[in-house]
Amino acid sequence: MPTTLSNLPTQRKRRLGELLIEAGAIDETHLKTALAEQRKWGGKLGRVLVDMGFIDEVSMGQVLAQQLHLEVIDLDTANLSPRVVDHLRLDLAERYGVFPVKYDAALKAVHLATPDPTNTETLKEIEFALNQRVVPVVATASSIDRAVRHYYYGENVVASPVATVVGIQEATFDLEQQFEGG
Repeated sequence: MPTTLSNLPTQRKRRLGELLIEAGAIDETHLKTALAEQRKWGGKLGRVLVDMGFIDEVSMGQVLAQQLHLEVIDLDTANLSPRVVDHLRLDLAERYGVFPVKYDAALKAVHLATPDPTNTETLKEIEFALNQRVVPVVATASSIDRAVRHYYYGENVVASPVATVVGIQEATFDLEQQFEGG
């Protein structure tokens, strides 16, 4: 049975920073520096840690999935049904930075890719809005953004192989394809 919010063990309801420190992905100094930056400028802690270069998105996702015993999905290579977006409204996907990857009719549950499965408040809000269970699956924030643009807006977005040297994949557009039609 997949892990839903209602059957998450209490151990899994720890904070993002605690999990990353426990896994040795960052240290206390990194966390304190990132928290200070977050207080100053706002934003999500995971994004701040990545922007400051303390961890890359892929490593953060792998650490979280391992620590929380969750599945990881690479949305850039996953073979998803185009109808998967029928299970989550666009406004919710964009507001919460999540993406539907699968629907389980038997459980009446939507499997949602999220960069931060420790943010149970957000996932509970989505459960309430959908009136369905949510099964968290870990994905990078940038791959979720690309999936939203591809599946909801029909954009042809690809991950840049150049950026993978530092562990982060950025979206690029095929300029030749953009100008072929007009």
